[in-house]
Amino acid sequence: MAEKFGSKSDEPSPEDRWVLARGFEGDKPLLFRILDQRPAEVDPEQYRHLCSISWPYEPDNEEGMPSADEFDRMSFFEELLTPALESPGAAYMVIAATGNGLRQWHWYARDTEELMTLVNEVLEECEPFPVEFSVDEDPNWDAYNQLRGNLGT
Repeated sequence: MAEKFGSKSDEPSPEDRWVLARGFEGDKPLLFRILDQRPAEVDPEQYRHLCSISWPYEPDNEEGMPSADEFDRMSFFEELLTPALESPGAAYMVIAATGNGLRQWHWYARDTEELMTLVNEVLEECEPFPVEFSVDEDPNWDAYNQLRGNLGT
C-alpha cells in the first residue's frame, strides 16, 4: 500500500506537477514520484506505448536505496531524457519509482521508433548507463491510472 506524502498547489509550476508517495515491497520501502495528472495536451490514444526504463543497482543500505553517487547518476540520466523527449512531445514521464535495488521510469510515447531515436541521440555522447528498456501497449494508461488510484490522487 502506498502512502501519499506530497501534493501540489492549485497552480503547479512544471517542477510541482508531481506527487510523492511511499510504499513497501516486503520490508523494503519504495519511493514513488507520480505525475499528478495527465498533461492537458496529451491524448492517451496518441500516446499508447508505455516505455519502462529499469536501472538495477546494488543497494547501499538496509532500506534498499542507491548510494548518493548512484542516485546522482540516475538523476543526471533523467535530466538528460526529460527535455529531449518531452520538448518535442515524443513522450511524457509519468512515474519514477526507486527501491529494493531497482529504479524505474515509466514514459508514455506516441511512437517507439521516434522515442528510441531521441534516446540514442541524447545519450550518444555519454558513458553507457546500466538501463534496460521495455515497451508495452497501454492505450488506456491503465498502469498510470492504477497507481494514481492506489495513491488516492
